[in-house]
Amino acid sequence: MGKKTWTALVLKETLIPWTNYWNSYNVEVEDANPDSIKFNATLKYNSIVKGYGSGCSVSFIDVDRTYIDKKGEIHQLTYNVFITDVDKIINKLVNGICNGTFTVCKRGQDYGIKLVE
Repeated sequence: MGKKTWTALVLKETLIPWTNYWNSYNVEVEDANPDSIKFNATLKYNSIVKGYGSGCSVSFIDVDRTYIDKKGEIHQLTYNVFITDVDKIINKLVNGICNGTFTVCKRGQDYGIKLVE
């Protein structure tokens, strides 16, 4: 069997996954192959998020990246990490913050990120 391909939304002209549930006209998105999406980030623990198709996930805030919504308000990028992928991040947490290289992953219809070893 061949590898199944899928696409993940990323911020235009970056390799940063677009995994938030906001709708902003100031943010352009495009499709990309998840194997090519690797990015360095400093993430801070935010909260546990109740999911639908894939169950619960853990929300992390990107300490270094922000976006501006259509009202002109500045927000930090947030990413969801599936429970099955969060253990690698927990092992690297120092004061609730993890530095590392991340990639996009998909479980069912939901997208998230995971730490690259």
